[in-house]
Amino acid sequence: MLDLAKGEVGILTVNRKLIKTLPYITNLINDLKPMVKMRNRNLLTNIPDSLPNICADEQRLTQIISNLVDNSIKYSTEKAAITISVRQDTNLDNILFQVTDTG
Repeated sequence: MLDLAKGEVGILTVNRKLIKTLPYITNLINDLKPMVKMRNRNLLTNIPDSLPNICADEQRLTQIISNLVDNSIKYSTEKAAITISVRQDTNLDNILFQVTDTG
């Protein structure tokens, strides 16, 4: 929430750099698996075999995805599926990250 407030007043620092999307999301998922398993949820993925690189703030992106997964854990039932999906939106030339659950 503090970062949101910083963003609203224009003092949020964003450190963009080129990120290799596929290794990045693979490593992040591997880091999140123990937390999901410990809370007795199932982590599923829907990620293509190749993705273009992105220019983003890796720390902020990790924080956002991790928070979404944490919220999915909190608001889903035991043994529920949490899915992390990544896809390229060719119309907008963007990479879309999505976290879905049943909660």
